[in-house]
Amino acid sequence: MTIESKQRIATLLTHDDSDTRRMAAEDLSETDNLATISALTAALQDDNKGVRDAASRSLVSIGGISVARGIAHYIAHEDIVTRNLAAKLLMKLGDATIPALLPFLRDPNHDVRKFAVDIFGEIRSEEPIYYLLPLLKDADANVLLSTVEALGNIGSPEALDPLCKVYETYPFARASTVEALGKIAESGSSDFVLGKLRECIGDSECDAVLLYALLEALGAVGTREALHVLFLHLDEVRGKLRSVVLHAIVQIAERCHEEVRFPESSRLLLLDALRDDTEAIRLSGAKALAQFKDEESTCAMLDALGSSEELDFLLLSEMFGRDAAFERAVELLEQGGGRGKQQLILFLGKTVDDFVRASEGYSTPEVVSSVVARAFRIVSMEWHESDQETRSIIVESLFRLDGDRAVEIMGQIITEPDPWLRVQIIELLSAVRDERALDVVSRLLDDENELVREAAVSALQAKGVALGAAPMNDLTW
Repeated sequence: MTIESKQRIATLLTHDDSDTRRMAAEDLSETDNLATISALTAALQDDNKGVRDAASRSLVSIGGISVARGIAHYIAHEDIVTRNLAAKLLMKLGDATIPALLPFLRDPNHDVRKFAVDIFGEIRSEEPIYYLLPLLKDADANVLLSTVEALGNIGSPEALDPLCKVYETYPFARASTVEALGKIAESGSSDFVLGKLRECIGDSECDAVLLYALLEALGAVGTREALHVLFLHLDEVRGKLRSVVLHAIVQIAERCHEEVRFPESSRLLLLDALRDDTEAIRLSGAKALAQFKDEESTCAMLDALGSSEELDFLLLSEMFGRDAAFERAVELLEQGGGRGKQQLILFLGKTVDDFVRASEGYSTPEVVSSVVARAFRIVSMEWHESDQETRSIIVESLFRLDGDRAVEIMGQIITEPDPWLRVQIIELLSAVRDERALDVVSRLLDDENELVREAAVSALQAKGVALGAAPMNDLTW
């Protein structure tokens, strides 16, 4: 060890100034020896958080079994902050932690055993699995439950039979065991869960929590056979559990590449699922509802916009090509639009051409023009209450709905007295593909504000407009 390293260790352990101790901990990050590791692990108990964080980073940087062994004993520390910090570091060290932590699985303190099990569950290596299996018979219920969860996270097929025995032996652990089995992608896991579901779903005394866990697990690992069973029992469950059955059916169908057709009698269930408070169930409801093209389903799907990006993408992609979707979107915006205003505006702009083409031969031109005009009016009315992101969608949609009227509207807006607003409008117009948007930008080349004039010139030049020495109102495109 160099003299510099010895000095840094002494500084880390004894200096009064916390910033000096922190810098010493940082400087030791590339010194890999037992003295350094001991000093850094001791610093995990420093009173100053900055010092503890620096020591933590250096220990992770050094890594290896020696570091893991130096940290491992802290999982039995009486201070919860030190204990949790040690656990976090051991998880980051990954496989190097395994030999250091194995002895703690036999610790006489059940809290220590549980903490060690939890860490192994987060590391998710199969290496310690045979040391974990005996804890499925641990005298402490919390240790047993943590072991079940850890084995599920690890996902090894070797844990399948032992977990099935836990289900039969310990009724209090059944829901947790089923959840763990749902993470082990083996046919035996699916068969076991399906068998228990058949027993439970027809039993009025079956615990609702267990039934919920069985359905969730089956959705994760169930096979084609499970689809038949779930459809068979769909009408036997009520409330939230019906939505969970639906979600499981959609999950299995996707995983097994099966096309599933829900009967008309299930449509109300799918509409309820689309309004569920669980994101995963809403997504499954939307996927299943896609097969129904009626107006009620279309309205429900449009009304569900604004919940999440993933659901919005799914719903909008499904709306394209639906006969009534454009008009229903206009109506929803006229009624307030709910939380999906931005998505509805985007949809109208992207589908107006399709709506006009699809209406040829079925609706009179006056009717189509009236609907498009309503769309333009309600979209333009959203301008003043919208943020910059929504305004960019509004501008693009207005030019798609009616470019000439969009030029008029934007021409009025650029007369606002706030120069910063005019700069923002230039930015929005520059992103519009319609060349008429640049006509509006060109009007600001003579603006009284220098920043606005510069923004207009920059935007036009970026679009390849030749300004040259020509008069400001005589541009070459």
